[in-house]
Order: sequence, then structure tokens, then C-alpha cells
Amino acid sequence: MIFLKKEPKVIAQEVAADIKRAITNGIIKPGERINETQIARDMGISRSPVREALQELKKEGVVINIPYKGTYVNLLGKKDIEDMYVIRGLLEAYAIEKVIENKNEKILRCLSKNVEDIEKDVEKKQLKELVGNDIEFHRNICNFSGNKKLIDIWEGFQTQIKVLINLESSFYERFQLLAVEHRELLSLIIEGKVKRAQEKIKAHILQALDFLEESLKKY
Repeated sequence: MIFLKKEPKVIAQEVAADIKRAITNGIIKPGERINETQIARDMGISRSPVREALQELKKEGVVINIPYKGTYVNLLGKKDIEDMYVIRGLLEAYAIEKVIENKNEKILRCLSKNVEDIEKDVEKKQLKELVGNDIEFHRNICNFSGNKKLIDIWEGFQTQIKVLINLESSFYERFQLLAVEHRELLSLIIEGKVKRAQEKIKAHILQALDFLEESLKKY
């Protein structure tokens, strides 16, 4: 049994969150068929909220529906991955400009803590924690921009990015480089150097794309 039982009146959002968690944790793999009936049975609920949850995940691009075959975890192609990272770079370049404009003690303290956590993970070679703290740093950059639409779009990419990371864990094994890059980004934010910070964060994200594509060539 993959999923825990739910109360009969469970809402579709909870089911969607559970399915998404199973996908990002690698329990359900990219390209794998999602068994709607089995999920409903595991959770002890009807198929209706499961169906609604899958429709929501389809809108997010997490799953796809193939006529006469069923629902599958979306296996992104090379172009899809490239487009996602390019858009992410543009979003975060805009976000970091707003962070610099709005920066205060609270923002700098939070981002500094993120970078310190990343550096500790690098030192201890803690892959799982490093993945989480890296994502949290970039999430905070977007959150501190104050642009809700930007945040929503950025969050929409995260499930797919986590799925890709689970496919190839060596994506995050460039430990030392990650620590240096995040420390440099923080320094540029503190110094208020908007253009350099924008260039740096776009280069950082595109470099991650290059490394990811190289790692995924075997798939």
C-alpha cells in the first residue's frame, strides 16, 4: 500500500498533495501509469476525489492523460526541461531585482541562514538536506519579491524539478560549487548590485540545466 487511508470527506487538494509527494519522492516514477482505482482503495475513499486530484495535477503539468490508456506521470522531454529552466531564470532575475529594492534586515537574515545551511550541507555532504535548502533559498528569493503571480508560476515548476533530481541524484553532487555560487549571490544582494545579481542567478540556473541534461543523457 503506497497511500494511507483518508477520511471519507477528504478534499481533492489533499489527495493531489499526497500523489504529488509520491511522485517527488520517486515512489511513482516518470512515465509510470497512475492507478486511480488502487489509490482510492489505498486511501479508503471513492474514485471521485482521486479523479479531481489528477485533473488538478494535469493542469500543473505533473501528469498527462493518454486517451484509451490512462493517466501517467509526465516524462519531460529535452525541450520541456530547457523551456522550464529558461523561464525560471527570467523569473528569478526579476525577483532578485525586487529583493534588492526591498531588502531589509529580516530578508538578509533569512537568506544568510539559507546560505549557511547550504554550506553546512556541503561540508557534511548531506545530499537530501542540500536539495531542500537549495530550493528554499530560491523560493525565498521569489517570496521576497512580493509578486504573487511570479511565486505561483515558480512553485508550479517545483514538482517537476524534484522529479528530475530524483531521477539522477548526482545532479547535486557538485557540492562545493553550489556553496560558492549561493554565497556569491548573497553578497551581490547585500551590496545592492542588481545587474550583476541578475546575470549571476541566470547563469547559475542555466549551469544547473547543463549539468542536469548531461546527467540525464542515460535515460
